[in-house]
Amino acid sequence: PPGLSLSQSVAAHESVEELRDVLFKPQQKDNSVDFSSREVLADLRNGSAESRARMARFVLGLGLCHTVNGKYDAAERRSTYEASSPDELALVSGARAIGFEFIDRPQRSSARFRVTSDLSDSDSFPLEATGQEFLSIAVLETLEFDHIRKMMSVVVNLNGSIRLFTKGADASVLDAVDKRLPSRLRKAAESQLRDFATQRGWRTLVFATREISAADWQQWKTKYAALTDFGSQTSQEQLAVCIKELETGLQLLGVSAVEDKLQDGVPETLGLLQAADIKVWVLTGDKLETALSIGLSSKLLHGE
Repeated sequence: PPGLSLSQSVAAHESVEELRDVLFKPQQKDNSVDFSSREVLADLRNGSAESRARMARFVLGLGLCHTVNGKYDAAERRSTYEASSPDELALVSGARAIGFEFIDRPQRSSARFRVTSDLSDSDSFPLEATGQEFLSIAVLETLEFDHIRKMMSVVVNLNGSIRLFTKGADASVLDAVDKRLPSRLRKAAESQLRDFATQRGWRTLVFATREISAADWQQWKTKYAALTDFGSQTSQEQLAVCIKELETGLQLLGVSAVEDKLQDGVPETLGLLQAADIKVWVLTGDKLETALSIGLSSKLLHGE
């Protein structure tokens, strides 16, 4: 946690296990984001029929495709989020700002949401605000991120239709997008990704979706269940191949970008370590441009 050194932690906790729980506790914080939803809502109302439908599914992807946990406070009428990734926290909070608010997961096979009137009034948004406070969506499967696929997916039942939502690394998701995608849309996405990553140093993700027939879903589900059965000797590579069979022929929805802000005091702390002749290394799985941006903001790298 910020402001807590390792030596202070050891003194304050009785065991290594307790210390580990503190140091690696999933992030919990105020879920406000520096994001305005006005342009998104305007596009949902005023764009072409094609762009409105794509934007609506993009909002669904933001709110559905994640592993965030929510805890609802009835008195505050608001959920606090717990996430292992700050990017997921930001994206789910962004969906809430637009009007598709993730509430919690009452059980593994469902998630609850609240849809604001601003969003549900758009004729392109496929989910309507109901008489009940919350809308429950059946989650059929969650396929978590791995370093082979470099993406994650959720499969949900939306109004009787089985639909997969995917988000992940630019190259991985774009490679899985239907080859019939109009070139203007692919070029627009690639241009935005270059701008976000190269010019601004932001972390980017690509969102995509596809509808799955009931027959295809049952066939894939049977195969996946056999591979993940207790005692099976399935390798990560075999499992990834199976999942990729589902994550193909996708419809591109859009791209997201999250600014990578450092915690307070990070540049100063790293400067003190370097002044003490301690070598500092930063490991990142991001693009070179993002790594350079982080290096400059943390003052590990200099303009020259």
